[in-house]
Amino acid sequence: MSISTTVEKRFQLSEEHANRLNRLVQIHQMGEGEIVEKALDIPFALTDLLNEGAERLGWSVLSDVALQRVWDNEADSVCDAWRVLYADKLQSGVGNSREAFCR
Repeated sequence: MSISTTVEKRFQLSEEHANRLNRLVQIHQMGEGEIVEKALDIPFALTDLLNEGAERLGWSVLSDVALQRVWDNEADSVCDAWRVLYADKLQSGVGNSREAFCR
């Protein structure tokens, strides 16, 4: 007899994806976790067929897309020109990193 362990993960979805997930829950009368598991089975099965290197590459591609969404957005764009915006503070030695000014 095999005992499975359940792990709780928290993640964020765009409003569009959250709405689509809710529709799938209603249509298939399944829990959100079940649908996400089935969705993840697709790339997992594919990478099992290929190899571990392909899995790393696949996740790298997916993470690049996610990072692009998080990094390149309007709220973050204010900080993109932080050196220009805070040139006087940089010269006075107040700080020299983007993180010091974009909080």
